[in-house]
Amino acid sequence: MSTDYDHEAPPIVVVVQGSRQCGKSTLIRSLVKHYTNYKIGEIKGSITVRTSRKQRVTFFECPSNVGAMIDLGKIADLALVLIDASVGFEMETFEFLTIMQTHGFPSVMGVLTHLDHYKQSKQLKKTKKRMKKRFWKEVHEGAKLFYLSGVRYEMYWKNEIRNLARYISVIKVKPLEWKSHNPYILVDRYDISPTVKEDDKTLVSFYGYVRGTAYNKNCKSYITGLGDYTMNEISVLSDPCPTLAAEKLEREKAVKKKRRTLNQKEKILYAPMTNLDFASIDHSNGYITIPDKYVFYTDMPGVQKRDGGEAQKIMKELQEPSRTLDEQFNSAAPEILPGLEVDAKEEEEIEEMEDEEIKVPDIGIDDIPETLAETIKKAIYGEVEEDMNGEDVSRYKGDKLLSQEQYVKYAKKKFITGIDPLKVEEKDKVSEEEEDSGNESDEGIKDEKEKKWVELEKPEVKREEMDDKVKEYQNSEVGIYTKGKYLKLETMIENKYLGQFFPQFPILVCGFHQQEGNIGYLRARLKKHRWYPKILKTFDPLIISIGWRRLQTIFTYAVEDPNERRRVIKYTPKFDFCQGICYGPLFPQHTAFLGIQTISDNATHFRVAVTGDILEVAQHFPVMKKLKLIGEPMKVFKNTAFIKGMFNSKTEVAKYIGAAVRTVSGIRGQIKKAVNEGPEGTFRATFEDKIQLSDLVFCRTWYQIELPQLYNPITSYGR
Repeated sequence: MSTDYDHEAPPIVVVVQGSRQCGKSTLIRSLVKHYTNYKIGEIKGSITVRTSRKQRVTFFECPSNVGAMIDLGKIADLALVLIDASVGFEMETFEFLTIMQTHGFPSVMGVLTHLDHYKQSKQLKKTKKRMKKRFWKEVHEGAKLFYLSGVRYEMYWKNEIRNLARYISVIKVKPLEWKSHNPYILVDRYDISPTVKEDDKTLVSFYGYVRGTAYNKNCKSYITGLGDYTMNEISVLSDPCPTLAAEKLEREKAVKKKRRTLNQKEKILYAPMTNLDFASIDHSNGYITIPDKYVFYTDMPGVQKRDGGEAQKIMKELQEPSRTLDEQFNSAAPEILPGLEVDAKEEEEIEEMEDEEIKVPDIGIDDIPETLAETIKKAIYGEVEEDMNGEDVSRYKGDKLLSQEQYVKYAKKKFITGIDPLKVEEKDKVSEEEEDSGNESDEGIKDEKEKKWVELEKPEVKREEMDDKVKEYQNSEVGIYTKGKYLKLETMIENKYLGQFFPQFPILVCGFHQQEGNIGYLRARLKKHRWYPKILKTFDPLIISIGWRRLQTIFTYAVEDPNERRRVIKYTPKFDFCQGICYGPLFPQHTAFLGIQTISDNATHFRVAVTGDILEVAQHFPVMKKLKLIGEPMKVFKNTAFIKGMFNSKTEVAKYIGAAVRTVSGIRGQIKKAVNEGPEGTFRATFEDKIQLSDLVFCRTWYQIELPQLYNPITSYGR
C-alpha cells in the first residue's frame, strides 16, 4: 500500500442551510472555534478546517437565493438543516430538501435552534417531539436531529457543539452516482487580473480542490451562471490545508533532503474570502488578505471613505501624480538654512557632483505632486528647524556653506537611487542572449523530462511509490488531474460578468461529457410538485436545473394514448405524471431535473414547480394535436347530404376521403367526395340515418405541431 498522501480525498463539503436569522453564521463560527480555536467574524465563501488526522471539512453557508440553493444542493456531502424552533419549518427548508432529493440525496442532519424561546420544560418537550416527527417524515425515519439550547458570548454551548462536531467527524459520505462520475471544483477563491485582457475579456484565476472524479484539462468546463469555457492554463498547487498525515510526510521529506525552511504553523484553517489576515503564496504570486476596515489609502467601491490625516492625503497624491520626479526636483527651489554644516565626507561627494552630471533614472512614475518638494525639505532638515529656536542658531554655523545648486544636487544624491537606463550596446547584448537561450529551449525541456524520469528510477524509491509517481507524471502530461488535487485554473471571462462575483454565492467549475455539447430535444417524464400552487401551461417558459446546468427553455406537455400517439395537452395534470419535451443540451437517460418559474427571493409560495427525469433524447419528436373541423348541411337527401364550410378547396376534401364524421346528435357518417355545387370545398357525405339541416357536422383529426427551439443558458451569476 502506498504511503504517498498526494492522492488523499478532498475535504467533505458541509452545507449549512436554513431560513434567515436562524443561526447559520453562529453555528459555523462555533464549529470553527471548536476545531481551530480561531474566532472569525463575517463569513464569506468556503471555510476549510482540519477535523481529525485524516479528515478535513469545508463549510459553506447557504443563502436563501434559489440558485445558490440548487448549486450547493448538488455538491453537498452533508447538509446541516437549521430549523428555528420559535417559528417552525419554513418554505426554504422544504425547497432545499426537494432540491437534494432531486439531484441526489446526501447525508442530512437537522439542527433545532432558538430553544431558549420556550421557558417551560413541558412545552419544550412537546416542541422537540413534534419537530422530530415532522423532520422524519420529510427526510427518513430515524434521521439525526440535534438541539442547540441557546447562545453565550455569541457562540453556542460548548458541550452541544462538541457533540455535533463529533458526529460530523465520523460521518460517512454517500457515493452518489452523478457526483462520482462527473468532476467538479468548488472555488475557494478567485483572482481577477485587470492587466491581462483580450477584446472584451479579462483573465480570471479560480482555485479549488478536484472533487467527484479526475479532471480533464482537454475537455470544456461549465462555470455556474456563466457558461462553457476552455481553461487556458491549469497548475497544481500545494494543499493549503493538508491533513496531519500529509503534513508529517512533507516534514520527513524536508528533513531527508536537508532543506532549510522557516518553521511554519500548522495549517488548520483555510478561509481566503473571510478576511482572517492570512498570507498565501503559490508558485507565481503572493496574496495578503487585508480586511476592508483597515483599507485607508485606496478608494474601494462599497467602502466608506475615511480621513486618515496628512499621511493619507500625501499617499493619495502620489497615486495621482502630475509631473515626473526629475521635473519636480529641477523646478523645486528648496531654501538653504543659514549655517548648515557639512562634514568632510559629504564635502568630497559635493565636489564630485560638481564635475559630473547626475542622471535621474526612469522609475516609471509619470507625475508627482508639488507638495513632495516640501516633504523632501522637511525630511532633510526638519530636525534642524525643530531645534533652532533663535538662540541656538551655538551650533549650525561653520566654514562650509551650501550654495543653491549644490543643495539641489545634494538632495538628488540622497533621494534618487537606481540604475541608469541601458545603453544601446547593452540592449543589443541582451537581445542576443535571449536569442541564444531560445535556441537551447528545446534541449532544456528534454533535460527536465529526463531528470524527472531519473528521479523516478532511483533505487531508494519504493516500487509502489514509483508506480504512483509515474502514473501522476503521465496524467499531468496529458492534462488529467486526480481527485483531491488543489488546482489553479485560468480562463478568460467576459467583462460584463466580472461585477457579478460575490463570495457569498458558490462558484462551481464543472467538467461535463462530450454529449452535453450537442443540442437537441429531450423527452422527460415529469410531475407538478404537490406544493406548487399553480398548474403549468404548454409553451410557457421554465427554468430548469439539470446536471450541473441551469437554463431556460419551453416545455411542450403531452400524454401517450393507447395507440402510441403522443398527444399534446394544454395544462399539466394536477396529481399525475405527464411527458414534457424541451430543447437543450443532451443528457444521459435517467438524469433528474427540477423546474422553477420564478427566481425571486421574495416569493410568497413554494418555488419548485416540477420534478422529473429524462427518458430519451433525439433531434425530433412527433407530437400531435387534436383538430376539430366543423361544417353544416347544405342539402339533405335521405341518408345523403351535401356539407359546406368544413374545407376550403377540393384538394383538402381529397385528403379526407373516407374520414369519419359525426353530428352533434350522434349520427355517424363518412366523407365521400367533393361536389361542384355550393361554395368551394363542399363535399358529399353518407350517414347511418337522415340528418337535419339544423345539425352541425364535425370531423375529428390530428396534425403534427412544431416544437419550439428555445435554449437560454442562465448567465446571471447567483441566480
